[in-house]
Amino acid sequence: MERSMKKLKINLAVAVVTMFLICLLTACIDGNAGEDIKTGTDEYGRTYGEVYSIDGCESGVYRVRYSIEDTSDIGKIMISQYCADYVKLKVEDGVYQLTFYCKSDALKDVKAYLDGQVIDGKSVEEGDLYGYAFSLDRGALDEKIGMECTVKLMNKTVQFSLTVDLNSAILVG
Repeated sequence: MERSMKKLKINLAVAVVTMFLICLLTACIDGNAGEDIKTGTDEYGRTYGEVYSIDGCESGVYRVRYSIEDTSDIGKIMISQYCADYVKLKVEDGVYQLTFYCKSDALKDVKAYLDGQVIDGKSVEEGDLYGYAFSLDRGALDEKIGMECTVKLMNKTVQFSLTVDLNSAILVG
């Protein structure tokens, strides 16, 4: 019993040190680098940098805030440390592409799930961010989007969900 408690304490100490190092490494990284906001207005007369509905226009690129769900408090902290505080939503000709950004390449094998089905994505780099872009239909944006990734440093797979806040869609391009 004493041996297992000692092992538990060591594992806890390693986890705390790992979290500290992760926070330290990511504290110097700007999580909102990536794509800059254009200036002026778009072809629909909308002003860049303002909040708009994604519905009713055929095209636009938006920064959208999201919340992290379906994981522990520690998981939420880790994800928020590794990832930008927004996703990019590109709407073009009725196609919706959601890009989830990481502040470094500390996460790998990022996958998205809807209704138990894997959504194919592609890896992209924009500015100082590493992104994973997924094509979705409009209805999927109103649901929880299941996510899974591997934290390289710990070689641990984590699962969580994203809920995008379409009321905070800022037109950026």
